[in-house]
Amino acid sequence: MNYALLVYIAPESLRGLTQEDKLSLHSGDQAATPAAASLLAHYRLRPPRTATTLRLHGDEIVKTDGPAAEAREGLRAFYVLESDEPDAVLDFASRLPAVRLGGTVEVWPLIEPSPQTGEHHGHRAWRERH
Repeated sequence: MNYALLVYIAPESLRGLTQEDKLSLHSGDQAATPAAASLLAHYRLRPPRTATTLRLHGDEIVKTDGPAAEAREGLRAFYVLESDEPDAVLDFASRLPAVRLGGTVEVWPLIEPSPQTGEHHGHRAWRERH
């Protein structure tokens, strides 16, 4: 099964860290991956203020600068792991440096694509509309 790990961290947690220290928060990820899990992807996100949110308001798409929800912690990174052992994924999540800086990691099991169609859920419908 695949899992998405969403990493949230408060901006003040990063204050006082050098750029080198901030980058080193992500350098040990491969080494921290338990044998029972495979790290498939890892992306760091730019600060929340750089996000753009789209919403449908009536018949119009409304674009807003910033994330969809205001929160003390901003989404800063996400990982995709594959494992048949949920505890291995939780172990990986608990070792992320963001947790030690007071951040939060959400672990979400992912829905796999349908083997009959080879399509991801919702992907065909989106392509048909566009």
